[in-house]
Amino acid sequence: MELHERFRQQALSYCGAADVLWDADIPKSGYEKPHNHYLGPCLQCVGYGYELFLKTVLLKNGLSSKQLRSRPYGHDIWHMWNKDILKSRRDQAQLHAEICHQELANEARGIEPPKARTFLTHFEHLSKLHSQSSDYALRYPEVQMLVPEPSLLIAVLDRLVRAEKHGERIIRI
Repeated sequence: MELHERFRQQALSYCGAADVLWDADIPKSGYEKPHNHYLGPCLQCVGYGYELFLKTVLLKNGLSSKQLRSRPYGHDIWHMWNKDILKSRRDQAQLHAEICHQELANEARGIEPPKARTFLTHFEHLSKLHSQSSDYALRYPEVQMLVPEPSLLIAVLDRLVRAEKHGERIIRI
């Protein structure tokens, strides 16, 4: 199996874990369940999922895993997201956001999902929380912070990772 495919499969695993954490509603005994009690761990998984997805694309386009461990890449998903080579994936993400918003709204989980047009804003917030620009705020929650609602981020990530298996073609899943 090629390295980029291992990264893609791991991105899909983090996406699945995020989905489970976001939907989890059964706390362990002795644990009080505050609203969005697994939000931090969920966003951690979403952040790592996007990082692995973006690195999948960059690996397929000639970068080495050694290059991806270092600056300017590392955990900086916003930097990776804005690379020219990822323009088609950004376009694909916006198309998926439109579809995912409608699907999430139809599921009616009790929380209105983020509008498709807010996908990029939510992704930018996630990227800051996931990176050095916020002192890795998701890993080191030293101050109270605003965080994105993850349902749209999770749904779009799932579609992007699954579509990546088919290359740059925009497909409906």
